[in-house]
Amino acid sequence: MTIEDLDIRDIEKDMENIDNEDILTIFESLVKGSENHMRAFIKQYEGTYIPVYINQERFDEIISQ
Repeated sequence: MTIEDLDIRDIEKDMENIDNEDILTIFESLVKGSENHMRAFIKQYEGTYIPVYINQERFDEIISQ
């Protein structure tokens, strides 16, 4: 989950500096993939995950989808 947490933060940060629509589309797909992975991992995790790289609000948004 921490890897996906970091990936989402890094990709979203990089997207701020990209103005090429094709690259943005690819990056959006990468974020969606990481969000899907995070939701799958959370379902299997028996503890409480506290996000390290994205904020709690963003994390809650992801897992509530």
